[in-house]
Amino acid sequence: MNVALLKKSNLFRVLYTIKCSGPMTKPEIATRTGLTSATVHTFVNELLGKNLLIEEGRNASNGGRKAQIYRFNSRIKYVIGVYLALHSITCCISDLDFDLKIEKIKPINLSEEDVQKNIHNLIDLINLSIAESGLSREDFAGIGIMVPGPANRKKGIILKLVNAHKWVNIPLKNIVEESIGLPVIVDKDDYGIALHYKWVTLDSLRPNVVLISITDGIGSGLLINGDVFRGSHYVAGEVGHMSVDPRGSICNCGNKGCLELYSSNAGIVRRVIEHIMKEKVKSPLKALYAEKGSLDIEDVVRAAREKDSLAGRIFTEASLYIAIALGNVIKMFDPDEIVLNCYWLEELPELFSTIVNHVYDNNHMVDRSDVKIRMNDIKQLLIKGAVTLQYNEIFGAYETCPFI
Repeated sequence: MNVALLKKSNLFRVLYTIKCSGPMTKPEIATRTGLTSATVHTFVNELLGKNLLIEEGRNASNGGRKAQIYRFNSRIKYVIGVYLALHSITCCISDLDFDLKIEKIKPINLSEEDVQKNIHNLIDLINLSIAESGLSREDFAGIGIMVPGPANRKKGIILKLVNAHKWVNIPLKNIVEESIGLPVIVDKDDYGIALHYKWVTLDSLRPNVVLISITDGIGSGLLINGDVFRGSHYVAGEVGHMSVDPRGSICNCGNKGCLELYSSNAGIVRRVIEHIMKEKVKSPLKALYAEKGSLDIEDVVRAAREKDSLAGRIFTEASLYIAIALGNVIKMFDPDEIVLNCYWLEELPELFSTIVNHVYDNNHMVDRSDVKIRMNDIKQLLIKGAVTLQYNEIFGAYETCPFI
């Protein structure tokens, strides 16, 4: 490595250390990085000159001069995060500590509406968020866009969304960059979620983690040896399209009996409506459906809490299929940890306990102490995953860091 690159690498190491482990003093930075006190002094002053660091008081002293404490200036730049989901577009503006300044949501129907219409909706929502923030274009590092299916991250192209068949080979990165004038990263939603989990759990991160997100679809982000695994064709982690019933209904992906047909939010609601239409059931959901003309997952959860037998039965079946899928995930990936991000499991925790017990009772290859299964406890995980696409570009390596 030549001298210029070595300096960049070490300067980045100082910045990264303060960002991820600070605030801290120069002696603490030297200890953490292994750099000399003189080098740390020079680099800290350079970062202060770029407004990347802020002086934040002095530490306690046992008699000598108190050392200055430095923290990263998380508002040196902002990031725009966009989550393009099946029924909504969410846009946020975040600082570099994942503190959201603005969050806006626009309802859509990705599978039915025109592609160009929703691209315009997405761009309009970004422009509206920027306008309301009071920030200028120069205040932003870039835009991260998560999409509900495979995307070529390097080219910024949405490859194919199986639950929105019109979205095939869409060059979303180029379209948004030309319109907004900021660098854009486009990636699959599950990979953005995995990246965010990695960054906010650096101190306690286990090497191999599977994060399963259950929304209107089901997918997973895989951290293998601490890095996001995307596979050769950007479809790694598609647990929602693992068959749990080979004689089941045909899924949008072409397979039969896919997990998300039974256990996703949309799948659960669909099954409830099917039972209401076919069976002579006594359920408050039947009257509610007649009144509203539709149901959502919140309706079904509310009915389950009130001991409605139909809702309870559907959730019990959904939980069983999740447990089967988790057993398969353990055998396929041998993870240290599985994290579930699921609204209805959060609201009905007794079902989570049932799932965990089923997994361990029916899997004798690993013990409970080997693989930890838990619920996600990170707030706003989905939209922050979109922010992390750009955050990872900034802090993932000195070669891509715009501050160095």
